[in-house]
Amino acid sequence: MQIRRYYEGPKGKSEKLSSIVDALGSRRETLWDSTIPEMIGAYFRDLELVLEQSHRLLASTGRVMMVVGDSRYANVRIEVAAILAELAKSMGLGFSHVTTREVRQMRASAQQGGSFQLAESIVEITL
Repeated sequence: MQIRRYYEGPKGKSEKLSSIVDALGSRRETLWDSTIPEMIGAYFRDLELVLEQSHRLLASTGRVMMVVGDSRYANVRIEVAAILAELAKSMGLGFSHVTTREVRQMRASAQQGGSFQLAESIVEITL
């Protein structure tokens, strides 16, 4: 957090992600770090890079399975599995079948009440 850097956003398209980044951008003054919207975009760019390398190594009958957890900043929920599904389909790698399955509920941070509000999901992606 002490080092400021450029955060590259995802190359693929996700309406959910665009909406979340816009919502967080409008709440910058309430965030514990003003670059969180850019960090969120960079996180999804990192996930795209994982998918690109997974695709490179994937057998034609193989599949990619990822476990991801939702997050929340300034009461804006980041539905990671849903965004990842949108990005995977839009990347042009041939990922046509994407399913998500919630496997458990995680607690929000103590600052956000500590209740079970965030999903942890399995994302399954096939060619």
